[in-house]
Amino acid sequence: MSNWKLSAAAMALLLIAGCSQQNSISTVASQPAISDASAASEAVVEKHNYVVKDGLEYGYESELSQNDKDQGKVANTVLMFRFAGEKDGRYQVYIKQGDLSEVAECEKPCDYIKIMRFSGNVMIDKEMVSGRNQSIGRMALDDAIKGYMEQFVGTPTRGGTKPYHVWFTEQGRILEPVTK
Repeated sequence: MSNWKLSAAAMALLLIAGCSQQNSISTVASQPAISDASAASEAVVEKHNYVVKDGLEYGYESELSQNDKDQGKVANTVLMFRFAGEKDGRYQVYIKQGDLSEVAECEKPCDYIKIMRFSGNVMIDKEMVSGRNQSIGRMALDDAIKGYMEQFVGTPTRGGTKPYHVWFTEQGRILEPVTK
């Protein structure tokens, strides 16, 4: 198997794999203004799903599979996602590893997620997966939809002069100059 196929397969498995965070909602006891303990209630507080942020990349931790444990692996993998943005009700997040990119795209409520894989600017694979599970891709998309991720800004290379946003279509990657 060639390197890009192996890397693409590894990225795909991690993108749709389960995430180690089981719940992104926690409860916090709220204290009423009047000190009446019987009037205390629990409020639901939402938080982001990512475990680490590095610049405009957001890390999501995968669970160790039984196979990983059997092979002696002790640390979870953290996948770093970038938020491509929102267009016409569709949200995109992606992982970039060298020349390979893996994109997850959905429309609210994200019942189905389109996964597109690119080598450079060429789409090499596409599939639809269920978004009704707690996959890493779903958790990243949830954070993007809820406004917990900032849109990634690329820096110019090869003679370019302006920062850009990236958007992926089945025809390839589109670089759009940052206008704000």
